[in-house]
Parts: sequence; structure tokens; C-alpha cells
Amino acid sequence: MRIVRSVFLLLLILTPILARAQFVVLPSDIGVQLSASPTSDLSPGDQVSFRLSLTNHGPAIVTGVSLISTNYYLEFDRNVYVANCPGLVVSPADDISDPHYNLFWFATTFGGPFAVGETRHCDFALLVTSQAPQLTALGFGLSPFYSEYPAGNPNNNAATVLITRGLSTVSIPATSTLTLIVIGALVLIASFSQLSRRIRPTTE
Repeated sequence: MRIVRSVFLLLLILTPILARAQFVVLPSDIGVQLSASPTSDLSPGDQVSFRLSLTNHGPAIVTGVSLISTNYYLEFDRNVYVANCPGLVVSPADDISDPHYNLFWFATTFGGPFAVGETRHCDFALLVTSQAPQLTALGFGLSPFYSEYPAGNPNNNAATVLITRGLSTVSIPATSTLTLIVIGALVLIASFSQLSRRIRPTTE
């Protein structure tokens, strides 16, 4: 499994192309699916494996399409571990007032034209950090410069998974042996005191 770092050269090559593209009307209905495992009771350092899937529901071949993730901050480690995902890029935001990261998947840049009925997968993993909140959402959707196929389904253009951390455990200090003896003695004294009050001597 290799580590993907910020590929500035790739972005520099693609940015002028994407800037000229503005809105590109997709000729097909594109569906996005996202799954993750594990998704609950996570601790810092745990690895979450994601599978991002893209399906061309038709009716035409798609020659260019990409996905972008929702913003994520320090809840995940900056390194992205990729098992099988040509065209996956991690990029830090250039806005210093809102420092975050995004993942981009250029699904057709390395995979070629996207045939009708074809599904492509992107498998990668992220590490949970100690700064992750109790609940984290990570999603993917069509890049904003793509416009949905007019007759397509707008409800399948994005997908999100929820990641939850385990509850923190509070450690209770161990009680010393001397303290336990003192507590036991006090309990015995209190018990004998109660017993003596209940037993009264009989008089003839």
C-alpha cells in the first residue's frame, strides 16, 4: 500500500484545463458510492479503509469526470494510504483562513473513457488522529465544474460515511492496601455498633 502525498505538479497541469472548462454537462448519469470499515468505536491511530465507487449509468461514454471530497482537517492523518486508486490526489487548501485538505479522484485521467455500465473503484485508507471529534463525516461528490446529465438522477451524485470514536475510558486509581484495611475496620466497627444496639440484655 503506497502513500499519496500532495501532487502539486498534477494540479498545475490540470488547473488551467479545469479553469477553462467552467461547467461541463455530463453526457450520462453518474452514480457515486462510498463505504468505509470500520466506522465505529475508533481510537487514535486506527486505520479506516474506504471504497469509493463510480458508475456510468448511461446513456453515453464519459471521457472526463472527477470527484472531490468534503473538507477534512486534523481528524485524519495527512498521509493517504492507497491500495488501488489511480488518479487519487490529496491537496491542502490554499486558503490560510480555513486550512483543510481535500481528496480528488480523477477517475478518467488514468483509466481512459468511462464506458456505459462500467463501475470503477478507488480503495484508500486514512488514519484517525487524537483530534478527531466523536463524530466525523467524510463525503465525495462530483467536482463543482460538472453539471449533471439533464435526464440523470441528481440524488446519486454524492455519498457520505460517518465515523465515530469510542468513548474515552476514565482510569480509577488503585486503592492502597492500608486504605483498604482502614475502610474494612470502619465497616466492621459500624456493623458491631448496630448489632449491639439491637441486642439488649434480659432482666429477671
